[in-house]
Amino acid sequence: SEVKKKKVADQTAMAKRRRLLDMEEDAVLTWLGQRPSIKKAVDLAFAKQVAEAKRLMADALREMLRDETDSQVGIGDARDGDAGPGAARAEERPSSDEGGSGERAENPNARKRLTLSALQQLPATCVCIIVSGLHGCGKSALCNILWEVLGGTWLNYDDFASGHSGKNVRQAFATEVRATLTKALAQANRERKLHVVVVDRSNILKTHRGDLLQELKRLQWRKRGCKALLVDFTHPADIFGYGADGQLSKRFSEQHVSLCIGRIEERGLAHPSLLPSPKLRAMLQSAAQAANAPMPEEVTQFDGRVSINVTQAPPEAARAVLDELRSRGWVLSLASAEELVPKTEVAWQAYQRAEERKRHGVEKLAEPAPHEEFRTQVRKAFYADKEQVEKGAGAARQDQSKETQADEGGGQSSAPLLWKIDLPEVSAVLAQRGILPASFVPVEHPHAVVLRLDSDKTGRMPEASFSAERLSAMREALEALQDEPLEIRMTEIVIEESVACAVVELPPIVPCALKVPHVTLGTKPGVPIENAASLLERVKAGDVAGVTCIRLPKPRLLAGRLALEYSSLGLA
Repeated sequence: SEVKKKKVADQTAMAKRRRLLDMEEDAVLTWLGQRPSIKKAVDLAFAKQVAEAKRLMADALREMLRDETDSQVGIGDARDGDAGPGAARAEERPSSDEGGSGERAENPNARKRLTLSALQQLPATCVCIIVSGLHGCGKSALCNILWEVLGGTWLNYDDFASGHSGKNVRQAFATEVRATLTKALAQANRERKLHVVVVDRSNILKTHRGDLLQELKRLQWRKRGCKALLVDFTHPADIFGYGADGQLSKRFSEQHVSLCIGRIEERGLAHPSLLPSPKLRAMLQSAAQAANAPMPEEVTQFDGRVSINVTQAPPEAARAVLDELRSRGWVLSLASAEELVPKTEVAWQAYQRAEERKRHGVEKLAEPAPHEEFRTQVRKAFYADKEQVEKGAGAARQDQSKETQADEGGGQSSAPLLWKIDLPEVSAVLAQRGILPASFVPVEHPHAVVLRLDSDKTGRMPEASFSAERLSAMREALEALQDEPLEIRMTEIVIEESVACAVVELPPIVPCALKVPHVTLGTKPGVPIENAASLLERVKAGDVAGVTCIRLPKPRLLAGRLALEYSSLGLA
């Protein structure tokens, strides 16, 4: 065990040294890229004037290394506060009482070394500001003010998604981010001035932030002298806890969620993606539980981070971000803090007026035309009568079901059994010949179980290890989504000798207690459909003996509806 511990410690130390070397390499390249002669040589190389670029680069390097006593470039340990890559030419002015000569004194043995943190504070050619927070925390207001003050490009995910006609919005948005960053780099190099890109998305999931970091890495963002700033929102009541990923991190508090809900309701119809509704709280609570807080190893991939108090007004939040940019020296032309106060306030007022006009315009569009009012009233009355009739019929069926259950179970009433997503489209697929092996019996009512309230036929309860608070929150979220139409993605078919099932991806707002969400397609006679869960857990653990896995080349979209199943109805 001691040998293993030493081996793990050596590997950890080596990985840390690699990270430090990578940071120092990026810092050195950034420092070199800020020198006019080096920058000019790089531009000539891009222009395919290689010979002239080589000559200019050689002259620049000779100039840097000409006199080692005056200037010495050193690579230090980035962990030390006074060490880092690159050394600057240093000259000290003596005080008036040093010999009285008034001449400059130089110490040829002294070495001034530029620290890694100092290199990271050099002026940037481009800055990408990535904003992260729940819906309603004030991201769009903050981004609008920053855009008004700094200029550049503001990418709003909600606006992009509303105008995108394709299905894979996530991939399309990543492509849009890449194109915008590339354009910003070209514009910054052409105009020789800073360009800012603000990415406005919730970004509360690690995968979403990972998409953006991947695009920055693909464009060699740091090596081009560009910076990335992460801006996230917190609440004083937020506390540490375990998330869905099992990591201990700061979690969104109920006060945080309530504040965001209030802002969304106040914004009304002007919000591009969320409207006030009774299910709004459950949706935000579900998003807060699924959120992944940035961990230290992820934060190191950014050049800076600002945590904004969500209770602050948007102008104050914007000034906090601008103060961070000023303190890091990334934006040389940024005005003083006093001068930015009126600018941010004016930008905030303009944003509020635009929101009011948008809200008023949407409300006007939503108003029925005068000649349509009579039809609307008749239509409402018709649907109200129809709904009343359906409720009466449903109540009668429920009473009849309870009476049947009482007769069969000795007077016991039906009890909730499980939450599921009914998938009637799967039945139509299974009706085709050749889909399942000939010895299999198709499932009569295909569905995906998300939370079981009682043990299944194998005696297991998938949520047995959940805390009471988490289980209660999952039930509340599911109750809020009951009878709602949902869209899921079928990604893989798994077949074993006695059972066939399909792996599915659920919408982020739907909590699920199963380790692998799925829908059972068919089984051999007498085999419980619950066996599919244990099969998929075994496959997930790497045991694929006797199992056929078919990955779909393109996920299949399926329409479903969330429902609560009772014990009197059976497992179907």
